[in-house]
Amino acid sequence: MRIERRKTVTENSGLFSLTLWFCVFGFLLAFYLSGSCCWAVTSKVTRHSSSEDLLKGRVKDVIIGSEGNLQLGRAAEVIIENFEEAGSGPWSINSIVVNGGTIYLGTSPNGGIYRYSLGKLTKIYPSEPEESENIETDEDEQEDLIEGSGEIVETWQYLANKHIFAMATDVAGRLLAAVSGDKCVLYRFESDKINEPEVIFEPDDAKYIFAIAVDGTGHIYLGTGPQGKIYKLDSFGKDPQLLYASRDKNILSLAVGQDGFLYAGSDTRGLVYKINPRDKTVTVLYDSDQMEITSLLFAGDGNLYAAATSAGAVQTPAELTGQIPLAGRPDFEQQQKSIPETEEGLRLEIANTRKDINDELQPKQMPFQKMPKRPAEASHIYRITKDGYVTDIFTEAAVLFCMSPQQQKLLVGTGNDGLAYIVDPAAEHKAIIYQDEQASQVSAIAVADDEIYLGTANPAKLIKLAKTFASEGTYTSDLIDAGQPANWGKLQIEADIPQSCKVKAACRSGNVSDINDPTFSAWTEPVEITEPMQLQCPLGRFCQYKLILQTEDPGKSPLVREIAVADTVPNLAPKVESVSADRIELQDKTGVFKISYKSKDDNDDELIYKIDFRKVGRENWIELEKMLEPDSFEWDAKTVEDGRYEIRVTASDERSNTTATKLTGSRITEPIVVDNTAPDIKDYSIEADQKAVVLKMRVSDQLSAVGEVDYTVDSNAEWISAVPDDLVYDTADEEFTIGIENLGPGEHIIAVRVSDAVGNTTYKTFEAAVTGG
Repeated sequence: MRIERRKTVTENSGLFSLTLWFCVFGFLLAFYLSGSCCWAVTSKVTRHSSSEDLLKGRVKDVIIGSEGNLQLGRAAEVIIENFEEAGSGPWSINSIVVNGGTIYLGTSPNGGIYRYSLGKLTKIYPSEPEESENIETDEDEQEDLIEGSGEIVETWQYLANKHIFAMATDVAGRLLAAVSGDKCVLYRFESDKINEPEVIFEPDDAKYIFAIAVDGTGHIYLGTGPQGKIYKLDSFGKDPQLLYASRDKNILSLAVGQDGFLYAGSDTRGLVYKINPRDKTVTVLYDSDQMEITSLLFAGDGNLYAAATSAGAVQTPAELTGQIPLAGRPDFEQQQKSIPETEEGLRLEIANTRKDINDELQPKQMPFQKMPKRPAEASHIYRITKDGYVTDIFTEAAVLFCMSPQQQKLLVGTGNDGLAYIVDPAAEHKAIIYQDEQASQVSAIAVADDEIYLGTANPAKLIKLAKTFASEGTYTSDLIDAGQPANWGKLQIEADIPQSCKVKAACRSGNVSDINDPTFSAWTEPVEITEPMQLQCPLGRFCQYKLILQTEDPGKSPLVREIAVADTVPNLAPKVESVSADRIELQDKTGVFKISYKSKDDNDDELIYKIDFRKVGRENWIELEKMLEPDSFEWDAKTVEDGRYEIRVTASDERSNTTATKLTGSRITEPIVVDNTAPDIKDYSIEADQKAVVLKMRVSDQLSAVGEVDYTVDSNAEWISAVPDDLVYDTADEEFTIGIENLGPGEHIIAVRVSDAVGNTTYKTFEAAVTGG
């Protein structure tokens, strides 16, 4: 084992870092010295050093870099997770606007707009809370609602068909918020009349406003649905104009470029439009392979970035409770055909569960909400240059909901694993900066100075990511499979660990591939890694480790570049899975058999083979060949007498083990026939008359069936086939009657060629005198 501890001093920061550097040879020697491994077993080292490896695990306040490293993420603070104090709680935060020190949140359902300022959350729209309607039901009706579930529906809650998909600020810094649903309205909020919003636009031919963009002169642009129209208002929110009516269903995203052009992303066809607001000319900048362009933005490098997905993020649900408000962005035009509505809105059932445990009521449950499906194909972020060149800079099997620029990088919110990414377009690198353990989607992102605000869905929460590192974060690996129950050796890392930081590790093991199976051992107590750490988990096929990164200095973080875990599986006997011995059908290899075999060794040991044979009925084996490496051998069976033989192939792992631990496995063939002797011609007779000869004979073979009989007359080059008297070649004893006619008078030679089924051949001649007449 080689452990290099290197303290490095950085002059500017005075940073001390401890580097632990381990190599494969270090692992093997460490096992040997610690007594947990010897040459009697096979050791294997599993290394996690790429983002592909690490992304299979789970993180909390830890970033996984695209280079395959781990470090603490930004400090995450949940600002809001309980909306009940400000009214009925939303399921999704769809949009976030940060204006000065005030944060505005647009949500679904019920179309609530919330203001968070000075630590206080206030609902500013609708100004009056929606009234709930309680419906009396008797016990039988309640049980019919959720039959056989053990749950009782006690109340009904009113859910309005209202959603706040888009918000922005106008040129004067006033909040613009779009309410979507049965109809859409664009409101403007004055700071001194925050609870009295002004209606500045209410189109008759749209129900949803999905995007708001404001250009440098204050013009307001709206992307709407379900008719795919784009509207333009002046800086005062007046003089509405239809800028473009697309053939798409919805316009989901808008962005204004420095060139003064408006860029729009659509669903259904996944197009990126380039629109000149002055003369209303429109071109298609990019036609993506995905169905929806969910977000557009211009980053600090001046390029346009488009988030494209095919996850059905814009679709019509069968029921409101069957769709996440933001992620689905439901098209209620079709929904209204299948869901009954009252004049006030939709009534949907929210179940409260009562369980018979000490006759106590349990807390109310959120209504079931169906997740948007994972995309059948990966979602992408495309970089589109000023010249229209397109580059794919981000690919992930996730639903892309939102993007926000941060200096020269992009922040991306996804589902359905509650992940937020940071993407470096120049290096085409990505890293997970946040993963929510509860929420399914990161549905909105806003950046203010050095702070990042994330809005989630299912449940709805507002999270702030600070510019400093979290004090602690964890990375939990995917299961490591040893293939067999194994002894787990040392965990070792290559890492830079500043003086004020620590990395701890814990582990557990089990024999089931389900990571949530309760039969896994308990997690071991976390231990600080200062040298190769012996894993203390029990014998098991699967192992899982957990790294805990800690810092006392919010400006510093450990950086883990590689994790390696060694396991040792006790030596297992090799298996010979199949053996065959087949006669080679080549003239120059008569009597030669090819012995072929296939084997498997669960330790991946190097195998050598020994071949033995014996005649059927005998007890002892005779060694034919040993120390063989190839998986086949040619045996010249002419070196033994005729008979039935068995072939045994034995595989040995002695080259990878000691004499005390080596193991073997063998397999015996079905009996094979060694037959190197041709058939005999017995009991023959020959009769001749004036023009014909009749030859009768019996052909017999000891081991094989008679295969073929031919004859020729007077050394003619053409042989004539004969047929057994019973018309079938099927036994080792056959009778033949050969009649030869139209012979001239005099002596004749009849030559007979007899072969058995394996090709052994004998010849015999007969003389016959034809008298003529």
